Amino acid sequence: MKKIITYQPDVPVHLFTNDIANGLIVHETREYFRRRYLYDFLTFVSNKVLCKFDLRHVTKPISLPSSHKKEKDIYSFEEFVQVHKIASCLDTHLHVAIQDWTYASAWLYVLIHLTNAWRHSDVMQIPPVFPEALGITDLGWFDDCSLSEVQAQKIINQLGHFELSISKTSMKRYFFCNKNLIVPMATALLICEFHRRNTNRPFLIFTSKKKTSFLILFFYAFSTMTLSSEA
Repeated sequence: MKKIITYQPDVPVHLFTNDIANGLIVHETREYFRRRYLYDFLTFVSNKVLCKFDLRHVTKPISLPSSHKKEKDIYSFEEFVQVHKIASCLDTHLHVAIQDWTYASAWLYVLIHLTNAWRHSDVMQIPPVFPEALGITDLGWFDDCSLSEVQAQKIINQLGHFELSISKTSMKRYFFCNKNLIVPMATALLICEFHRRNTNRPFLIFTSKKKTSFLILFFYAFSTMTLSSEA
C-alpha cells in the first residue's frame, strides 16, 4: 500500500493510465512477488470500479527461472551405511515403535527408502499386511518372540499381491527388500499394521503432521540415535 500511495500521490488508482499502471509494476520493483502483489491489486480495483487503465494492456508479471538453482544433496556412501546400520537395529527401535505409532511410521519410512527409489507420496501408501498368516494376533507377541527370516519373508511377500502403482505416472511399481533388511522391515510392517487397525487408516505409514515437519522430526530422532551409538 505504501508503494501505491507514494507512486502517484496526486492520481487515484482508478485514474491511472496504462503507462502509469505499467510503470508501477515494471519500474518500481524488481522482485517478482512484489510485482505480482501490485498487479493483483490493480486487478482488484478494475473489478470494483471503472478504471482509466485497461488491464489487458498492463504487463502481467512472469516468474523467471532462477539461475542459481541449488543442487540436490546426495548423501555419501558412508552416510548411507550409517543410516542402514541404525535403521536395521531391532533393539534400537522395537519397543519404542510398539509404544509410539508415529515412531513406527518413521522407522518403516526410512527402511523403505533404503531399498526402494520411491517418491514420498508412494512411500506413504503402503497397503496393509496380515500378521494372522503367522499366527500373530497382537503386539504383545513381540514381548517374548521375534521373527525368523522365513516368517519375515512371508510378510514381505504379501506386498507382492497388491497392484502397486507410481502415483505420478500410474505405472506399476515393485517392492524390494534387501536380504539383510527382511527381518527389521517385516517387523516394522507388522507393528505399523497393528497401529493402523487401531485407527482404521487405509495405509501403514501415517502422520498427522505436514510432510516437512514429519521428515524433520524423525530424521532428527535417527540422527540423535546415531550420535548416541557413536558415543
